[in-house]
Amino acid sequence: MAILAFGVSKRVFSALAIFVVFVFARLVEGQEDSWLRKNQFENRWEGLLDEPNASLAYRVMGFFALAGPGKRSLPATSKGTLLRARYYLPENETVFIRARQISGDKNYLMLAMPKKTEHGAKIWNEFNWLGDVIAHHQIQLGDVGIVARVGSEQEYASELAPVVFFSGIITPAEITTYELILKIQRRALASLSYGVSAGEDRHQCYYSAKDPCLKNSAPGSSAAIEAESVVHLQLILDLAPAESPVELHLEGRYRNSTEKLVANYRFYHHRQYP
Repeated sequence: MAILAFGVSKRVFSALAIFVVFVFARLVEGQEDSWLRKNQFENRWEGLLDEPNASLAYRVMGFFALAGPGKRSLPATSKGTLLRARYYLPENETVFIRARQISGDKNYLMLAMPKKTEHGAKIWNEFNWLGDVIAHHQIQLGDVGIVARVGSEQEYASELAPVVFFSGIITPAEITTYELILKIQRRALASLSYGVSAGEDRHQCYYSAKDPCLKNSAPGSSAAIEAESVVHLQLILDLAPAESPVELHLEGRYRNSTEKLVANYRFYHHRQYP
């Protein structure tokens, strides 16, 4: 109402909001406005990228809460399939949802319109869309990652909301396992470790190709991660409180260098689903 009092119509404000999202999305993905216009749907932008942005040191490709059998149980999608992404928020905050192809070569991208995403406090919110574009390009749902960022759309934003990704119905379940999917883009890592803290539940893992959560650092080449590799990290919170903020610390050592990849993330653990 304050905006209308200053003489700005709802239509102008809506157009301005869309323009801001267009410009911001272009900065993030390196796409032209024409791509966004061409691939605009009622609640999202969705299509294949012309030229994906590979300038980042790494990219979060997906962050999932595994409820029951989890996202790996998803069938191959077909035209008309309703894809559902649910996420729990402890507070009412804007959520920015992005889905992309994890390891395939079709460069699929879906950007949810922020004004079309639910963001209610202390409930499971849902964003859904038809899988027609995914089905048309014959992309397997197991190769689709989803990231829900809280409060900021920036690529390295630290606040995340884990996503339960499914089609159809998932029965009530307890969530104790999360999956973080990273793509190491420009430089190879000699090693990668990550620490998780949720109340009294604290543990440290060292990644290797054979075991993503070793208790001690992996020897030699088994710890190395080549550039352009996709890494799946499992975060197990069996001992965490039923509801708790969680802190995640990632630290990687670049090959033949003293430089490090360091990242910190926060998310909220809500055990009961839905």
